[in-house]
Amino acid sequence: MPSAEESEDGCRVERTQTGADQKQFAAITSMVLYMGGATWIKPTEAAQLLLHSGDVYQFGVASGSTLTKVLSKSFEPVKPKLWGFDSFEGMPAEADNVTTAWKVGEFKQADPEKLMERLSAHIARMGLQMGFVRGFYSQSLTADLACRRSMRAAAYLDIDCDIYTGATQALEWAFTSQVVQVGTVIGYDDWWVMPCSGSDPDVWKFGEAKAHLQIANMFGVRFECLAGPCTTRAGDFCAGIPPESCWRPYFIVREIGSAHPAHGFTLSTADAGRFMREQMGNPNSLCANAHKKNPLWSRVGDQVAGAHVATASARPLSTKAGAGAAALPPTPQPLTPSHVSKLAKLAKRQQSSTA
Repeated sequence: MPSAEESEDGCRVERTQTGADQKQFAAITSMVLYMGGATWIKPTEAAQLLLHSGDVYQFGVASGSTLTKVLSKSFEPVKPKLWGFDSFEGMPAEADNVTTAWKVGEFKQADPEKLMERLSAHIARMGLQMGFVRGFYSQSLTADLACRRSMRAAAYLDIDCDIYTGATQALEWAFTSQVVQVGTVIGYDDWWVMPCSGSDPDVWKFGEAKAHLQIANMFGVRFECLAGPCTTRAGDFCAGIPPESCWRPYFIVREIGSAHPAHGFTLSTADAGRFMREQMGNPNSLCANAHKKNPLWSRVGDQVAGAHVATASARPLSTKAGAGAAALPPTPQPLTPSHVSKLAKLAKRQQSSTA
């Protein structure tokens, strides 16, 4: 039976039981196949036991293509409620000195109300419930949102925010609200866009990967790569899947409140460079497309700085720096006293919820 987890403000987030749920495992596998993770996922037995039922959250809905063509179809057998978070006003401005690859206002929808109505009707015809949270995350992701909207623990969190600030806001809210719990799977749509655009295999400089690492340290999260190009299996990033479809990394949350957080991304810098070269070798791959069409830039005040139009003549990928070593060690950054206090509270809640 579901249980409830109480946050510091008294809000109770419904928590579902973990276990070797074959329907849930099949739903996650189906979604990964659609979304370019791998033709198979083989998590450790311990990780598979952590999978649980719950709601499905998408941060970055845009026109709703992923929502209607992938998420709803994959999870239809387990009947979760789907949640979509978007302003529908297009990409917001990134913070000063933060690299991005998208124009302000990109992905703006002409009529958000009609779009949400159409998407809700489509989801309802599949026998599923749909809820939207409209607005820029800095305003819409309030402390009482999960409680006020009766949100359940997340079985799956889809991060399609593109930029660092949006991904950080979404993840921080999800962990603070305890929507993300042990066993939640998190997938990233644009993890590789900026590394591919700038021919730079150091993923931690950019966007969703940068946000992922920050959240791991902030909340003491131990992640495990579940599928996709976040680890290698027998030297293959996505076994048997065409390069143009091998794209998204997926992680499962193993622990929250750990004094030894781990980001779960086990590719060395050399491995990341090899993955990108393999992708760039196929002109139809998403990596090659990002390299051609998504120039990197950042803003300093009212000025655009560091503009880089990626072309075929961009600097080659290096395999020397960090060869054979993890791109970043899985050990945490030094924790501040406030983080230590927060981690202790999270660990206590985690122990009581699994007792």
